[in-house]
Amino acid sequence: MNETWPRWQGRIGSSKAGRVRRAVRAGYTGEPHPSLQTALNNPTQPQRVQIGQLVSEEIGKDQYVTAAGIAVYQLSYEETENNKHVASYYGLLNAATGDLIFVRTKQPLPTVEQEAATITGMTAPSRGLSRCHQERFADAARRWSDSNPNLYLADGEKPARPAS
Repeated sequence: MNETWPRWQGRIGSSKAGRVRRAVRAGYTGEPHPSLQTALNNPTQPQRVQIGQLVSEEIGKDQYVTAAGIAVYQLSYEETENNKHVASYYGLLNAATGDLIFVRTKQPLPTVEQEAATITGMTAPSRGLSRCHQERFADAARRWSDSNPNLYLADGEKPARPAS
């Protein structure tokens, strides 16, 4: 009789039980971690979208996209933390339809008032932003009837990739 078999069987059984106990203690709900879910739901290349699709929320949060339009820098404002520049927001306009979406960038803004631009990045919900930013988005939504105060485009952001 093979005496090592019961020992291995005990190890395998206890390791499964140990993983289950650790998962229960950690509060595992069966849902993948949000960054893993984002990585799995996004292709390696950005999806080309129209600004109107972002405005109508046809394209939701955590999507890797590229959109083209007119960058309207005169609508820009600065995000600061402890009086230090963190990022800038500006409008991206579809001149043909009047649709407008905000873009968040960490790059310095050009000195021109507007220019043609193609932006690639991740869509993000504005509800995670400060109250001041949410008010600015809502103000833009009132001035531009075809804008979305609930979503912005994070320029240059990419989905996380699962470790291989």
